[in-house]
Amino acid sequence: MKKGTSLLLTLLMLWGLDASAEAPQKDYERARWDPIHFPPAVHEATNEQCLACHKEILSAKPRQVSP
Repeated sequence: MKKGTSLLLTLLMLWGLDASAEAPQKDYERARWDPIHFPPAVHEATNEQCLACHKEILSAKPRQVSP
C-alpha cells in the first residue's frame, strides 16, 4: 500500500473516531464494522481507544465454578 493511501486511511479513521465520540451509542453491527477493528488502525489503537467500547473487560471476574 502506498504511503499516501495509508495516511489518508488513517486520517479518515481518526475522523470517524471523533464523530463516533459524539454519537450516543452505536448498535452492535455499526460497532463491529468500525474501522478501528481493521488494519492498519487495529495495530495502532491505544488502550484508551479500545476501552472506550470494551471497558467491561476491566470489571470482568472469573466465575467461582464453571457452568
